Amino acid sequence: MTIIKLQSNDGVVFEVDVEIAKCLTIIKTMLEILVVDESDEETPIPLPNVHSVILEKIIQWATHHHKDDPPFVHSCDEGASLHTDEMCSWDAKFYNMEIRMLFDLIKAANYLDIKFIFKEAYRNVIVALLKQGFTHEQVKNLLHAENIFDSDEDE
Repeated sequence: MTIIKLQSNDGVVFEVDVEIAKCLTIIKTMLEILVVDESDEETPIPLPNVHSVILEKIIQWATHHHKDDPPFVHSCDEGASLHTDEMCSWDAKFYNMEIRMLFDLIKAANYLDIKFIFKEAYRNVIVALLKQGFTHEQVKNLLHAENIFDSDEDE
C-alpha cells in the first residue's frame, strides 16, 4: 500500500492510500499527468482551497467509495447509482451536516473536481433551504452569493 500526504489550507497533513486519493480528480491528474512521485511519502501535496475539516470528510467519502464502479456507483445499495434519487444510508449520514459545511464541501468538491460530491452536496443544500422556507428565487440568489459556481458552470 502506497501512502501519499495531503495538506489542507490550515496545515493539517493527512496520510492517504494512493488509490483512495485518486478519487480526488485533481490528485489523480497530478499523479498521472504532472508526474507527482507516488513514492515520495515525505512531501505533502498542498490543497490550498480545502480546510482540514472538509478534507477529512472527503477522505472518508473516498475511503468508502473508492472501490465502487466509476463514476462512484453506490456500493451499499444494490442497483442504486449516481443517476437516481436513491441514496444509501451511509451517504445520507455523510451529507447530514449544517448548510455552512455543505457550502464548504461544495467548494472543495469543485476545486478537487469530485463531481458526485459537488452534485449531492448541492442538492442537499437546495433541499435544506427549501425545507427552511426559502423560495426558489431566494435559494438561487443565495447560491450565487455563495459563489460556488465558476462562470461557465452557472445555471
